[in-house]
Amino acid sequence: MNDALRKAAEERERKRRNKVREPDVTTGPTSSAPLDLSSPDAVVLGEQDVASPSSVAAEASDERAASISGGHSVAERARDKVTRERLRDEVEEALTDQTPSQGVDERVISYHGPRDPRAEQMRGIRTTLLTMDSQPKSVAITSGSSDEGKSLACVNLAASLVEGGSRRVLLVDANLRHPQLCEIVVARDGAGLSDLMGGGVADPRPLIQQTGIPNVDLLPAGQLLDNPGSLLNPKALAGVLGMVEDDYDFVIVDTPALDEYADAAVMAPEVDGAILVCQVEGPPRSAAEKALDLLESARARVLGLMATNCR
Repeated sequence: MNDALRKAAEERERKRRNKVREPDVTTGPTSSAPLDLSSPDAVVLGEQDVASPSSVAAEASDERAASISGGHSVAERARDKVTRERLRDEVEEALTDQTPSQGVDERVISYHGPRDPRAEQMRGIRTTLLTMDSQPKSVAITSGSSDEGKSLACVNLAASLVEGGSRRVLLVDANLRHPQLCEIVVARDGAGLSDLMGGGVADPRPLIQQTGIPNVDLLPAGQLLDNPGSLLNPKALAGVLGMVEDDYDFVIVDTPALDEYADAAVMAPEVDGAILVCQVEGPPRSAAEKALDLLESARARVLGLMATNCR
């Protein structure tokens, strides 16, 4: 690990220790207790009602149309209704024109289909993260088995977090074995995390790319190696995070599944929290239980479970 990353990791650790020492003035349940898969509270990232930009804009157009009206006759109310509907259509058309798909994978529902019920559920997860005690800024996402949709979950969560344009999110592709984020968010392969952790590059910021989703950037996985496990240095990851966290509201780290590799368990203690993706009617429950045990044994802060493939 180069000196720049080492210093950034040390400074980040100092900030984290100072944050822990600060008195916690909030009340309510903490999110650090071990998760019990048999409990209905295990899926702490559940459904909540959060308005999308289009619905907020539609409400604004309703208010604007209402202000036009000064009478209360049947004819005037009918005319006002037509005005409100026209304004709503104009606003929704403008929002659509401002957010072209730009080739982003169509499965990123939070970006392509903001009215889809699945996008609404992702907003619930977003709200949970934003209202947690000791709000996490960096989050690792992993799964018990491969092909449970964790990379898509990373991008959908990022798209939900930037909805409305008030936040910036950095995706970090830490799946050095089978990286997928470049393909999902329309970014080019290039130097990235493996080059940083291997010492070939000192500063992650020039390697960060814009994606097809506004306000979502990507640090790619970088050069693929025959033995990426040899690069696993949690302090190097901490150094990378220390250099980029001040530029973003959230950093989401995509890590390999835990059924084959221990990468996620090694990296998770260096971020503020971890989310475990579980596919409903997919791999056996024991895979998720084993993954939880690995994360908790590594002293990671498990924020909750995210269910995919729900019906």
